[in-house]
Amino acid sequence: GVLGIGTINSFISLEGPLEEKSTFLLSGRALYYDAILNVIDKKSNIPRYNYFDVNSKLTYNLMNNNTISISLVYSNDNLYDSKATNNFNYDINWQNGAFSINWLRILNSSIFTNTSLSLVNYRFGTNLSDNQQNVSSSSFYTDSKLTDITLKNASELRLNSQNVAKAGMDLTFHVYDVLFSNYYSYALEQSQRVKEDFIEISFFVQNESNFDEILKMNIGARANYFVGQDNFQLEPRVSFAYSLTHYLTIKTAAAKTYQFIHLLTRNDKSLPTDLWYPSNEYMKPSESWQYILGLESNFNNNKYVLTIEGYYREMKHLYEFKNDANFNPQENLNDQVTEGVGEAYGIELFFHKRIGELKGWVGFTHSWTNRKFSEINDGNIYYPRYDRRHDLSLALTYEVSKNLNVGISWVYSNGERVTMPSGQYLFQDVGVNNNNTNINLSSAGRNGYMLPAYHKMDLNLTYSFSWNSYLLETYLNVYNIYNKNNVFSYYITYKDVNGAPTPIINQITMFPFLPTIGIKINL
Repeated sequence: GVLGIGTINSFISLEGPLEEKSTFLLSGRALYYDAILNVIDKKSNIPRYNYFDVNSKLTYNLMNNNTISISLVYSNDNLYDSKATNNFNYDINWQNGAFSINWLRILNSSIFTNTSLSLVNYRFGTNLSDNQQNVSSSSFYTDSKLTDITLKNASELRLNSQNVAKAGMDLTFHVYDVLFSNYYSYALEQSQRVKEDFIEISFFVQNESNFDEILKMNIGARANYFVGQDNFQLEPRVSFAYSLTHYLTIKTAAAKTYQFIHLLTRNDKSLPTDLWYPSNEYMKPSESWQYILGLESNFNNNKYVLTIEGYYREMKHLYEFKNDANFNPQENLNDQVTEGVGEAYGIELFFHKRIGELKGWVGFTHSWTNRKFSEINDGNIYYPRYDRRHDLSLALTYEVSKNLNVGISWVYSNGERVTMPSGQYLFQDVGVNNNNTNINLSSAGRNGYMLPAYHKMDLNLTYSFSWNSYLLETYLNVYNIYNKNNVFSYYITYKDVNGAPTPIINQITMFPFLPTIGIKINL
């Protein structure tokens, strides 16, 4: 077992035999940074964040090469505001839960089968609320509950020393329960949720070939059918790896994929507003072709690895909210979204030093992704929220001595894209109240603004020693060592000044310079 206790997080992991034929694994982690911050600096506007997860697995070896395993996983993450300012509140929550029973059966040295029954539950919710007396509100609420019950069977057959064939099928019952609104209320939770359920049947087959370690091939296909929606899709895929020399390999691959659930987000908010919504008779499954070409080089007795890879992906049947979407849960969501296409392409470089006192890697991605919707951005091409031109990461570890290790990491990426208003106009409603309505204008178009670049450096010192037959490891971690105020979100609130709505730009920054200490004990 391993036990770790730190100033902002702790963890434990235990594993071992229960009896001659069974083993167990139990582990858990927790981060309580928000509780510490609420004690030492209540007035700080730094986002509060906590998480915990638990994992467990029980394995039992039956007679005649049969193994049964039961697994359970649950995690919960929560990001919320500090309450240091009361003009805008946010509460964002992720939950994941999974339970599975797996039966592995080895028929002989060439054939084995794997059968599993699983229940997976995912939930994501965002509650944004503007507490000011505003002319225009920034409030938004979304909640996605996704549940899958899957029965899966897969078989593997070793045909000969060069070919391995795999085949199988899945039967999945999907249950989707979603809610979106421009405000939150308990009554909406009870009456306006959208519930969809359907059955998916999938079959797959593939063959892996290896010819004298010179040529490796993987050719296969997957067929999906959604019962009740008359959706049948075929997903072919192929990959090749050819060794030009003992140290240089060329790789290429192509695959077609479909996704039957859509991710819808608001482009006028940089806080997470994810809404997961399934395909239906109005919203087709997303479709993509992806192509990859790359080179991999191992040199100096595999001490160094260098990979260069280019990719291109074309996408159809993408969906986003229309410009005039009002996020009214009483209106059909199908009428508030529009369909378009997209593409993504780029090049990725990765260099890894795997042996020696100094080890580490550096990775760089230079990429583009764009969208084109006839009803968005006047039909012109625009960049989606997660378009990032540059993404760089560096990680190094140095073994100072047998007991002391030093690690350092640095990341850099362009900021996310967001739609921000560059102007506004007012008009007076015709009616009894004659209220003024504010309409935002954006001369830069959809996602025409970019958040500031994100970068930070982290430092880790680890010292190990023995005490009373226990192996202990103390550590010092310093997060964001040069205290970069990375912007997590921009949002706009409006204040009524002399009858006119005055926009105020606000920002939420990520975690500052943060040193932590802890100890890990090998039990």
